[in-house]
Amino acid sequence: MIAYDAEGNLLSLTDASGNQTRYFYDELGRRDYEVIEVDGQFLSRSHVYDAASNLLKREDRNGRSQLFDYDALNRQTQERWLDEQGEAIRDIDYTYDAASQLTAVSDPDSAYVYSYDAAGRLVSTDNNGTLSAPAVRLTYGYDAVNNRTSVTDAITGIQAGVETFTYDDLNRVTRITQSGNGAAQKRVDITYDAASQMAGVQRYSDLAGTQSVADTTYAHDAAGRLTALTHAKNGSPMAAYGFTYDAANRLTKLITPDGSSDYSYNQRDELTRSDHSYQDDESYSYDDTGNRTNAGYVVGKHNRLLSDGTYNYSYDNEGNRTRRVTIATGEITEYGWDTRNRMTSVVTKASGGSITEAVEYTYDVYDRRIAKSVDGDGSGAAAATAEHYVYDGEHIALVFDGAGNQTSRYLHGPQIDQVLAEETAAGEVRWALSDHQGSVRDVISSAGTVLDHLTYDSYGQVKGETQPTVDFRFGYTGRERDEETGLYYYRARYFDPAVGTFVSEDPLGFGAGDANVYRYVFNSPTNYVDPTGLDDVRWPFNGSVRNSSRNPVYPLISSEEEDHYEILHPDQGTPDAPGRSEDVDGVWVQQQTMWLFYPNRVGLMPLRVRGGLPTVLDGGLNVTDSGVFDGAGNEITPWNPCYPGINLQNRPETRGRPVSNIPPNFNYQYPDASLWNPVLEGRDTQFWNREWNWRSPIDSSPIDNDIFQNGVERVLSPGIDATVDAWNSSRQYVNDVGRGILNDMRSLGFPE
Repeated sequence: MIAYDAEGNLLSLTDASGNQTRYFYDELGRRDYEVIEVDGQFLSRSHVYDAASNLLKREDRNGRSQLFDYDALNRQTQERWLDEQGEAIRDIDYTYDAASQLTAVSDPDSAYVYSYDAAGRLVSTDNNGTLSAPAVRLTYGYDAVNNRTSVTDAITGIQAGVETFTYDDLNRVTRITQSGNGAAQKRVDITYDAASQMAGVQRYSDLAGTQSVADTTYAHDAAGRLTALTHAKNGSPMAAYGFTYDAANRLTKLITPDGSSDYSYNQRDELTRSDHSYQDDESYSYDDTGNRTNAGYVVGKHNRLLSDGTYNYSYDNEGNRTRRVTIATGEITEYGWDTRNRMTSVVTKASGGSITEAVEYTYDVYDRRIAKSVDGDGSGAAAATAEHYVYDGEHIALVFDGAGNQTSRYLHGPQIDQVLAEETAAGEVRWALSDHQGSVRDVISSAGTVLDHLTYDSYGQVKGETQPTVDFRFGYTGRERDEETGLYYYRARYFDPAVGTFVSEDPLGFGAGDANVYRYVFNSPTNYVDPTGLDDVRWPFNGSVRNSSRNPVYPLISSEEEDHYEILHPDQGTPDAPGRSEDVDGVWVQQQTMWLFYPNRVGLMPLRVRGGLPTVLDGGLNVTDSGVFDGAGNEITPWNPCYPGINLQNRPETRGRPVSNIPPNFNYQYPDASLWNPVLEGRDTQFWNREWNWRSPIDSSPIDNDIFQNGVERVLSPGIDATVDAWNSSRQYVNDVGRGILNDMRSLGFPE
């Protein structure tokens, strides 16, 4: 149940289990309090703003605070952390040039310096000053249309590796190479079908393309769904996968080299059964909020798992798992967290209290995990081992040990979490062969020899492994598997495959579209992945991650109809009659009664329209001239141009973080000239677009570029160009979104 005030502000959200979150606003309509009740105790988060609506202070439910400072241009210059006693514990500083480009950022654990070319494109990133890590400088090259063509890394001043990228006329990556003084030769060629779906991946251990490692082919049906995936060596199959779907595009049968799996779902698309021919079957039941109700499971307030029959769990006021107790033995695992709710430690103790294992994690300014320390015997005499990670965007590029020696170099594809190869310190190259969801199933040598083969259950638990001594970092859905804790690192938070939930709340809160902030991909792990830990993404059609935007959150509705939820039934608002408009702070705001998405902002947010063109939050879909869907999610009218822009002016939060926490070259948002919106307001207001490691949807080409129509580029979602060649698959994508929205609304308790 959702309640609004007369201004359309969200007042409360009550899920199907009766958990209520209440919201309070100041006189300008800015949210200043959020309150929940747990075991009779009222817990709040508060926000304080300045006159320009910049966020000045955020205090969490644990009593910890973040303070934010801005310059005269409203650019964030500092973030300061205070503990529960008000003592300063961390400062984060930001520096900009005259063009408002971020040039330096640092905190006690990390430091980055950035440089740009005359076009405003990022040309180098330097981590010199990052704690305990070697100095690595990454240098970038671009072509005339701003595609990134090269990345060169220099380690402690010595050039080591070079990656190059080749594109076709549609700006799709067709070749990636890696070589250099410190890197073995690798080459990957990528082909696409007429609908821009990935059709093939060819791997080579030389730049000339004469030493084949393995080829991957993808086959799709007329609806664009993946029907077959095959890995082969010189024409001889190594692994083959087959896929069958139901009318709702849910995967119902998976054929793998190990055998077959049949999947069943409830009406909310939650996985209820996985029947396997080669490993134990799985059965799941859920309550109306998506919590498991299998034998032994006990769930407390606000969907916090208290017991699964094997372990009992405890949480802090922010909803972070702080303690796990083994019921049979009394063994204790304690979890530590910082002010941004990042897991900083996992300590395991015997029932008597002695430490048997201790793990520590370190993060950079952008919440990327840059170091891990593992003390495998806890209180024993053995020393801890450390790893340090250097990123190119959101992907790990290089790994170093505690002494600064390089231990791994990675090659990634154009998709999120598409790991292609790892090169070890000994120069051995190990290639990953993944399934349809990016889960690494086989690790092979350059000669094509299978070094390790893995099987998983539906939620990612490793059920079988032929060579556990082959320590490959990435596993289920291409994410990092922490064997010491049994958890997967999904960037924004950690996922526990044993119980099928995250161990902390979604940093986006309800902004991710789920009333259950612990649930993993709406309990539909066979159909979706969550590469960021923030938002589920469907990976069904072409093997490429698309921003699914299955994030309805709250629809914009007029105050006259606050009990009427127009999600997929646009009988109150159409492209010709979009609903009421009003001037808010000098900006015309259209309140559409059709569904909208706000994945990076919690709560109700107006659709801001300037010059007839909307600017919506990251991943949002334009509802101006938008498509109309019936109650089953079927398209009634065509989907017309949409614009996934994000206006960060006076918007202090993105990804639940301040604006300055968007790093250059992080691939979600690039701060280069290609992302300034030439149609709307140009450089006087910051407009960014979300990137999923593709070329920028908005480039600096003239408005009459053929990818623009009527001054608006036809993109449905980041990386999906709605040109003639890609339009059909784009429409299929939107139809899938429509069906997902309907199910999401049902799960949130919206009336039919």
